Amino acid sequence: MSTFHETARPWCVSFVAIGAFVLTAAAPAIAQTKAPPRNAAPTQPQTIQTLAIVNGQPITRQQISQLCLSRHGNDVLESIINRQLVVSECQRQNINITMQDVDQEIERRAKKFKLTAERYVEILRSERNIPPERLKAEVIWMELALRRLAAQQIQINPAEIQSAIESEYGPRVQVRIIVLDNREKAEQVLAAAQANPVEFENLAKDHSVDSNTAAFRGILPPIRRHSGDPNFENVAFGLEVGQISPIIELPGSNGQETKQLAILKCERHYPETPISPEQRPQVEERLQDELTEQKLGNSATALFEQLQQNVKIVNVYNDPNLRQQYPGVAAMMNETQITLNQLSEDCIARFGPDILETEINRQLILQALKQNNKSVSDQDLKTEIARAAQSYGVPDVDQWIQYVTKGNKSQVDVYVQDEVWPSVAMKKLVEDSVQISDDDMQKGYEANFGERVECLAIVLSDYNAAKKVWKMATDNPDKNYFGDLAYQYSVEPASKANRGEVPPIQKHGGRPTLEEEAFRLRQGEISGLVNVGDYWIILHCLGRTTPVVQNFDDVKEELHKDLLEKKLRIAMDQWFTNLRESAQIDNFLAGSSQPGRQAAAGPPVGPTR
Repeated sequence: MSTFHETARPWCVSFVAIGAFVLTAAAPAIAQTKAPPRNAAPTQPQTIQTLAIVNGQPITRQQISQLCLSRHGNDVLESIINRQLVVSECQRQNINITMQDVDQEIERRAKKFKLTAERYVEILRSERNIPPERLKAEVIWMELALRRLAAQQIQINPAEIQSAIESEYGPRVQVRIIVLDNREKAEQVLAAAQANPVEFENLAKDHSVDSNTAAFRGILPPIRRHSGDPNFENVAFGLEVGQISPIIELPGSNGQETKQLAILKCERHYPETPISPEQRPQVEERLQDELTEQKLGNSATALFEQLQQNVKIVNVYNDPNLRQQYPGVAAMMNETQITLNQLSEDCIARFGPDILETEINRQLILQALKQNNKSVSDQDLKTEIARAAQSYGVPDVDQWIQYVTKGNKSQVDVYVQDEVWPSVAMKKLVEDSVQISDDDMQKGYEANFGERVECLAIVLSDYNAAKKVWKMATDNPDKNYFGDLAYQYSVEPASKANRGEVPPIQKHGGRPTLEEEAFRLRQGEISGLVNVGDYWIILHCLGRTTPVVQNFDDVKEELHKDLLEKKLRIAMDQWFTNLRESAQIDNFLAGSSQPGRQAAAGPPVGPTR
């Protein structure tokens, strides 16, 4: 029930690459010798009218239809229109894509990943949540059609492939960075770094305005050619090991009121990775495919705009006046109508299962509110929205609403219904069970404001390998050598790329064994092997941080709010899990049923302390 976990999570509709244009929910069948017929009727799911029963309360198809339309109607309608545009254009240009073409494309893609075609389709099906037949008829067919229609726009020349090879296999450089937003401050920090280069990482930690890199003492993953701003790359690659750059302006800061500036220090250069003559054809073929997919995604929008110029498209669904004039019609393309019923059924076929699950959850909470004689007021909702905005550092509620709805006013009600209301309702149902003790406050203070252990870390998944690396580290406890070992052996990507750099370890952060070992270490010491789940961790202690807050009373009120919110979330999860397991739910759309037990409308256990 992730929808209910955090009110602050923005509502959004996400599609990947071409999926934004092709994922209609019910597609015409693909002919064996020609493109899908222009006006082929979509294959409709069985139109059962009661989709679920929750503790005796029915959820109808009409309810889910309206919910699906309000959340996804615009995007699904756009995908239907785009698909019909492509089908018509393929017919006009006599482009024939058969089922055999689709199967061959699936075989080709599966082979690249050393998978069978069946396994590849199953992976895509689980990722995109659509049946295999629709995956072939919609996604694969459409991508093939787009590629052929946009063939002139997505040709890859040898220079582009060479740049991709240089980016992936060419030399790399690793640097530390200090990001600043003030020229005078940047000049002061540069002078300090030049006067004492060994302090660069501490200057990054103490002065960088970019918290992500500051937490790692400024270290960046190795930089590749052709992967970002050319000027930034040229400066980085032009540095010798240990050399500090002048102040540079970061890309993307033009036009901003406050420009971000950066100072770099070169840590090391990595040589290129050789490609054997036998490997090169396979590498070039793979990169050709990747570049083609990138260009296909970039050219799809332009292609659809071009196709739309030759067709009169009237979007009835988005116009209240046109809805009255053309009842039951979602859109018109020349003489062809897309009915509201077709749009509704397409939405249900694509998003119905997820929307139905959300509505089942909502019905369970509504029943619990009624049983406990509780309700959610408009003021409760406003208070929760303000809390969410403040927790993300957005003081203005209107700005927060603008952010979570991506500026789409029509989605405000959706955000309130899907995110805010469930959070408020469950808080009301569990709030009496949650208490904050003095021990909670003390641990919270230590976790959030107490000193932390700065260290390097090597993460390994094999015990014998961990013993070997630990022996090498303890035989030579130099931190630079430890960083070499982290880069060579760590199986965790961040610590590997950053040569062991990890954020400082706090108390009560949820890893008691690791924390106990870290706080036992003195500066320069190396830990024993620390077992955390399936991994073995080795630490090299760099020292302790200085607590920012010294007086408990200064943060007591805010700390209490933070702890209360966190404990409420935990109690809400526990409560809802119990409520869901207790319910009698028949989901006819998914074909599932659970008998339930006597429903529990209150917390599953005693007070959460």
